[in-house]
Amino acid sequence: MQDYLIDYINLDTLLKEDEIKLRNYVREFVQKEINPVIDQHYVNGTFPLDLVKELGKQKFIGSFINGYSCAGLNAVKHGIICQEIERGDGGIRSFLTTQDCLSMFAIYKYGNDVQKNKYLPKMAKGELIGCFGLVEEKATSNPMQMTTTAIKDGNKWIINGKKKWITNAAISDICILWAKTNDGIKGFIVEMDKDGIEIDRINSNISLRSFITAGISFKDVVIDDSDRLPFANGLKAPLACLTEIRYGMAWGAIGAAIECYNLALNFSKEEILFGRPVASSQLVQRKLVNMLTEITKAKAITIQVGREKEKGKNFRHEMVSMVALNNLTKALDIAREAKEIYGINGISVESKIIRHLLNLESINAYEGINDIYILIIGRDITGFQAFF
Repeated sequence: MQDYLIDYINLDTLLKEDEIKLRNYVREFVQKEINPVIDQHYVNGTFPLDLVKELGKQKFIGSFINGYSCAGLNAVKHGIICQEIERGDGGIRSFLTTQDCLSMFAIYKYGNDVQKNKYLPKMAKGELIGCFGLVEEKATSNPMQMTTTAIKDGNKWIINGKKKWITNAAISDICILWAKTNDGIKGFIVEMDKDGIEIDRINSNISLRSFITAGISFKDVVIDDSDRLPFANGLKAPLACLTEIRYGMAWGAIGAAIECYNLALNFSKEEILFGRPVASSQLVQRKLVNMLTEITKAKAITIQVGREKEKGKNFRHEMVSMVALNNLTKALDIAREAKEIYGINGISVESKIIRHLLNLESINAYEGINDIYILIIGRDITGFQAFF
């Protein structure tokens, strides 16, 4: 497949030379390591575990973290990695951002030095896999409804409860668990070989099939107080982690949109219908122009948010909600239009379009659903809480 130029208004001028080099490097990695195997993993519902250490070797895991065997890259470079990985597959990007934006970031931001030194270097190298135990069956959009508890008993904690839809759970070595205590919500590092932990892998999903989702049950699981994240107190801690992964998702959605655009453009130029290339149709050209325009706008606003994130001073999580809302919505539209250009061919795994489309539908659900982003931004601009 020819990789058509999509930088229609020279947005690359907003990037530094080393950021463009990184994008090209990650793109080559995806073409070599992910694209040849991902369709079969999707069909089989399996995760390419052999990719994990390779992602670590390339320093793609925890790329935005300073120290602990991580690359310490800026926010835009981290986003570029997410974008290009999702050009390969949204499931692989979801694994990556669960590992670093959720699990590693929680330890990095809320852990002590002992915890950071124990876990982060191995996680960065892909030697330890983490998951993020926040969501429950009846506490998806509102974590305050969680029923998982952690009861203090001397210098121990006794954990009981169930988490669901937990990315990486079935292949994880540790879980960053969020539970209610007598003193509010707190975070814990729970090693997954503890007695009382049961994994219930979810096999019924028909999208994001190349990564592992499961439920986790905790029955009288005992951990030491030293496994508590000492600086994670209250709901703000897990929500800050969600901001990180939503930033990565916003970039990833651009990657999926770019891939669908390229696939549709290549197909339309090569496919002959009624003696003419499909691309010669006015309707098809309109779809392609709309795709390219939305990708261009998404890239522009996401680079800007990335730069604000790098500066830090005026960065707000509502900015991430805006680019996540825009990029995921437009990526879904682009994937659907690409499928229309493909016609019946678009529902085959070989076309890759249906895989990206279905992946985006699931990401739309698990990353926060568009309505939640709207309510976050609406509260910010009006001052009124509308979460009811």
